[in-house]
Amino acid sequence: MTFEMSRGRFMALGAGAVGAASTHLALYPYAGEFALPRHYDVVDDHRDIVPVPGGRDDLTMIGPNGFRQEYAGSATGPGAAVQAGTTIDAASPLA
Repeated sequence: MTFEMSRGRFMALGAGAVGAASTHLALYPYAGEFALPRHYDVVDDHRDIVPVPGGRDDLTMIGPNGFRQEYAGSATGPGAAVQAGTTIDAASPLA
């Protein structure tokens, strides 16, 4: 599974899964990005654009096996141009 994000006036989120089974992810908003949590069943690749109201975001992505990533920051601060990614290798004994 891979998860990537980039921040600006809108936050671009992408997730991908390898294999036939889907991966369920839930995205929780804590800065008013949207009204309710968003749920995704990712089979191959999935992209979503999240508005960043007031130039600040605070999101938490929850997934299987304790997967949790939190993103919070400013669209104009020093981390605004940061792009981050995570890859989980299902064949790894730590996965």
